[in-house]
Amino acid sequence: MNFWKNQRVVVTGGGGFLGSHIVRKLFDRGCREIFVPRSKEYDLTREENVIRMYKAARPTLVIHLAAIVGGIGANRKSPGKFFYDNLMMGAMVMEVARTSGVKKFVAIGTICAYPKFTGSPKKCYWSRPRPTAFSTASTRSIFCRSISTGRAIISIRSRLT
Repeated sequence: MNFWKNQRVVVTGGGGFLGSHIVRKLFDRGCREIFVPRSKEYDLTREENVIRMYKAARPTLVIHLAAIVGGIGANRKSPGKFFYDNLMMGAMVMEVARTSGVKKFVAIGTICAYPKFTGSPKKCYWSRPRPTAFSTASTRSIFCRSISTGRAIISIRSRLT
């Protein structure tokens, strides 16, 4: 039996680099109901748009990849704004999944965190991450800590109920 055949999957960030590859793999594996909310239609930092997305898609599974990004310069200029927007987006996408009865929620985060001085692969130096890493890294870290103390646990195979 094909697990993906009867799934309705939302892939936030599904139009991005990683997301587009995941959407293609889901389709290759038999998933035919894949909803990719676009930021022009669904600003997921706003609760009413998150609720509207869940009502439109009625997902059984959510893969959350979306993030507000802007590059190194933007992150340095406004780290608090990036942190807040990503924190609120993730919290709302996860909470509305829980209250909507979504059975599986997968949150995937990436960060741009490089040590200040990095050598060749043979000489890798570990030091404090650059300031640009804080908005996304901190957001995902807070998610994992806060959610793991409640009913939901973030992991690749988490259940919200």
